[in-house]
Amino acid sequence: MRLTRIESFAALVVVLVCASSAMAGTSSYTGTLTYVPPIDSTDGLRATGGGWNDGLTLAWLVEDTHGIKVNNVAYDWYYQYDFSVASEGQGGLSYFLLEVTPGFVLGDIQQLTGTTAASGGVAPWTNKLPNGKDNKGVPNGSPDLTGTDSLFVMFEKPFTVEVPGIPGNLDWRISFYSNHAPFWGDFFAEDGSAGSNEEGLKGIFNTGYNRSFSLKDPTNAPGTNPNDPLVFGNILRPDGVSAIPPVPEPLTVASAFFAIAGLGGYIRRRTGRAVA
Repeated sequence: MRLTRIESFAALVVVLVCASSAMAGTSSYTGTLTYVPPIDSTDGLRATGGGWNDGLTLAWLVEDTHGIKVNNVAYDWYYQYDFSVASEGQGGLSYFLLEVTPGFVLGDIQQLTGTTAASGGVAPWTNKLPNGKDNKGVPNGSPDLTGTDSLFVMFEKPFTVEVPGIPGNLDWRISFYSNHAPFWGDFFAEDGSAGSNEEGLKGIFNTGYNRSFSLKDPTNAPGTNPNDPLVFGNILRPDGVSAIPPVPEPLTVASAFFAIAGLGGYIRRRTGRAVA
């Protein structure tokens, strides 16, 4: 069947819109929070204990993968966290707790690398970790969220992926895929081996967390600059709901507008000729 000029032009509109959507590319969100003593307003992290007080860094990458297939399973989002301790020999990483919101389950984390998820799965913040062990961080100066509706998924040692970083540092990477979109929130890391602080006090556990840990999570868009005061001190982590349809990219909207406008003009010209 032969297409009319109007039908051909309409088909071209569809092709242009689809092509511009493909050109929109992948959305990536990155950020870094640090703690460098002495503590001041530029520090987005907090540390307790003697071993981690020399400095901490947490960097994240959250990428919209647009349904990329990994082992024949489609995922919408990729999450990556790099955690670094400023000096070697100052305690390893035993637990890394990542905040999620109600509706999130352990099965929403897939293709996990660098660590293992705790057997307790997703659980509220209490004086017990999701695996049932005592949460040593709470009585040592870290925020206490007992009784709140915050949920955390806990990753536990061994942390097997050490990323190249600053010489002399201890660096770990945790990564996974999920179909849950990013939202601003919190993390908490702990060295589960008791040591001594700078004053020689025994039984001190090293802990690190974002400075807004005990505050209400901001609802700003994930693309907000991590240094914006509205979100500074938070990290991006998975929300409890699945990914929502993305807002059309400006290129997509513009292409559709001009194509439709052109189609309208063409139809008007054809109509005018028919009347004449």
